[in-house]
Amino acid sequence: MSKKANPTIVGAFVLGAIGLIAAGTIFLGQFKFKSDTFRCVTYFTGSMHGLDIGAPVALRGVTIGRVSSIRLDFDRQTKEYIIPVYIDITPTPGQLNKEGQTPTPEQIENIMDHLIQRGMRAQLKINSLLTGKLYVDLAFYPDSEIRLYNRDTHFFEIHVIPDQKHLLPPHRDFQVPHQ
Repeated sequence: MSKKANPTIVGAFVLGAIGLIAAGTIFLGQFKFKSDTFRCVTYFTGSMHGLDIGAPVALRGVTIGRVSSIRLDFDRQTKEYIIPVYIDITPTPGQLNKEGQTPTPEQIENIMDHLIQRGMRAQLKINSLLTGKLYVDLAFYPDSEIRLYNRDTHFFEIHVIPDQKHLLPPHRDFQVPHQ
């Protein structure tokens, strides 16, 4: 005759296993409960073909973040499609503020605001001619026009260089029919 398993022991074993899996995920997987990223948004009107989630965001050739989300929206006033591209900017290890600590999201926002006032704009660039993949390049164009959409006020908006036509082949350009 076999002995029946004790439910208390089985339950303790299952809870212990779950605890070990959680600890392994946190410590070995470098899982973070608090994110140090600064999320912002930029709005494009041209084709996003080739821009993927996870694509790099570079400032003067240095990767400072990644594309975290791409959406499609329609602007009823201008009757054009706009594409909000959400970007997560991550402070690099060793990048310190005046107090010798990693910059806070508020400090990053102040830095980004200062850079935009000096002419920093977002633009799509080709990352690979072979694959056609794009990335978001942040560069300085001090004489460029500032165009704000102010659609998602929860996130800091990075201005875009208005002319993105060089990335869009003529046969793919389309106009929204007038209603």
